[in-house]
Amino acid sequence: MSALIFIALTTPMTDLFVVMRQCRVPEVVLDLAMMIYRSIFMIMDQLVQIYQAQVMRLGYGSFRESIQSFSTLCGAVFIGSWSAGEDLIHAMDARCYEGKFAVLGETRPIEMLPLITVALFLGLSSLVVFLARDLTLLGGGP
Repeated sequence: MSALIFIALTTPMTDLFVVMRQCRVPEVVLDLAMMIYRSIFMIMDQLVQIYQAQVMRLGYGSFRESIQSFSTLCGAVFIGSWSAGEDLIHAMDARCYEGKFAVLGETRPIEMLPLITVALFLGLSSLVVFLARDLTLLGGGP
């Protein structure tokens, strides 16, 4: 899980999409992932704007107002995301979308120095974990 988070936080999504295309992930899955990735940020931006407007208007003063404001927030974000989806469909139709997004990316050759460095780091880390398997913190025992 931590490796996945590391890749997600350090690698641009366009590069990940290029690698997935090289790994022969189906085009439908890639197109869907690209649209979802784009939509997440649009929906989050809309959510933050509406929430901040509600807070400025004291929409979360009491429990009852919080429930009402939250339901209004959910409805507004749903309607806004539906509208944005329809706008996306119209834009794709206007650009003669044929079922495949063009993603620009470059393929880079694998360099040996970073590969050796990572292999050494993983090997040394594994060795440290193996040697320290019986150590306990603060002298406590089972």
